[in-house]
Amino acid sequence: MATFFRKQEISVKDKVVTIEQKSIEDIFKFNSQPYIIVGTSGCGKTTLCIDIIYKFSKMCTNIYYVTATSETITDDSLSQIPKAFRRKPTFENLYGIWKEITENHDAFYANETKLTNVLVTLCGQSEATNIINQLNAKRKAIQKEQQELYLSKNYNENDARECANNDSKAFYIDVLTKLILDLASTKGTKKLTIEDMNILSALVSPEPRVLLMLDDVSAELNDLRSKQQKVVYNGQQAKISDAYKNLIIDILTRGRHYGVLVCIFLHTIDLINDKSLINNLVVLNKGAAQKINNFRTFTEDMKAAMLAATQYIFTDDHNHLFLYISQSDDTLSVGRADLHYGQDMELSKINQEFVNAYEAISSGIDAGAVANNVGDEGDYYSSGYTYSGDDGGNNVF
Repeated sequence: MATFFRKQEISVKDKVVTIEQKSIEDIFKFNSQPYIIVGTSGCGKTTLCIDIIYKFSKMCTNIYYVTATSETITDDSLSQIPKAFRRKPTFENLYGIWKEITENHDAFYANETKLTNVLVTLCGQSEATNIINQLNAKRKAIQKEQQELYLSKNYNENDARECANNDSKAFYIDVLTKLILDLASTKGTKKLTIEDMNILSALVSPEPRVLLMLDDVSAELNDLRSKQQKVVYNGQQAKISDAYKNLIIDILTRGRHYGVLVCIFLHTIDLINDKSLINNLVVLNKGAAQKINNFRTFTEDMKAAMLAATQYIFTDDHNHLFLYISQSDDTLSVGRADLHYGQDMELSKINQEFVNAYEAISSGIDAGAVANNVGDEGDYYSSGYTYSGDDGGNNVF
């Protein structure tokens, strides 16, 4: 059985389309529109899902694996994914995950106004005003000095001004950040809101890089569409069916802007109400391709190329292959999922500490010692944890 797909030229209407194999890393990208992965039961959805997690786990700050599937005696493939990352596909879980992702992103990219507000809360208006005035004075001086330096290096006036402004802003943010962390340590954090605490945590955390995997959740998502019970969504009461629909739209439209790699695995594409939101499409078998071919949303050329390609990809000579379609540039590629059974998953430091703490708690061990060894940089936050208190007044970090 072939383990690699050789480049193939196929005739589609009046043109020739070339399809060749690409790596998982070349197909799935952070900051890209979500990937909709479609295939019937037994076609390898979970195999691909696990492979993606393994390929990107080391670089992620957060991993969310949402699935209704449970480990069984006959199929324990899910045991490869730490329980700390797993969630059941309830609306509350999915909504909570999305809020966590967006709030942590906004905290990391907090603007000067939000940082200043945290400073005011920590030390009071008078002291904060004095600090900001001194910082602004130094900032203006650096702006002037750096602009003169860049002009002396023959930068044009606009470029010199922009570079000098970036330098002065970097100084301002760096000093303001250090002052906030120092004040949080010496004065305590009792007065800070949850949003303030998220910002404080973000100041000592790496840039968010999040993997959100919704694996084999078709039945649950379909069931949510018809439920009439009320839930709170974005601060307002709404029917769970409407809230679910809006949440999925939000993830599909805004996922890329939060630096999230989103993969949604479905039995059928009709669970996505607005097909125009689908750009990255992954097809796992011929049956899925036939169903996709029935939707008018996709161009006739794309559907013709997809059906032609499936004849070469989904054969008895290949295993774990899939077809990737990018509608933004009308390209088709072939990918292959690797098996990882028995292999250790490489995790970033922040996620390894989270998994260790989770497993310690799950096994009934006092995890206090584990939590205290998270790291010198205070990178405590991870999937499922949001710190919203303090230690009684001092040394939160």
